[in-house]
Amino acid sequence: MLFSAYLDEGRSYGVTLVAIDIAKPEVFIGGLFGAMLVFLFAALAISAVGKAAYYVITVARALIRIKQRWWGIQLGIRSKTPPVLRSMW
Repeated sequence: MLFSAYLDEGRSYGVTLVAIDIAKPEVFIGGLFGAMLVFLFAALAISAVGKAAYYVITVARALIRIKQRWWGIQLGIRSKTPPVLRSMW
């Protein structure tokens, strides 16, 4: 379905594509890179979420040790997670 949409889009620009030949090295390597990008961005997102969760737990434990209220935990979490999420990019 995706390949047919790609072929239709090419036809609308006047390019005559009949089929996508995966036996060509350029096409095969382009497909591999395209598939790898999905896994790369997924890994970056998972890593950022893991770091954010680590900081949330660390702040919560520290604030519980000094007997702070839950609003203190929320403030600590809000101050720690944006830098972690920015580190993903």
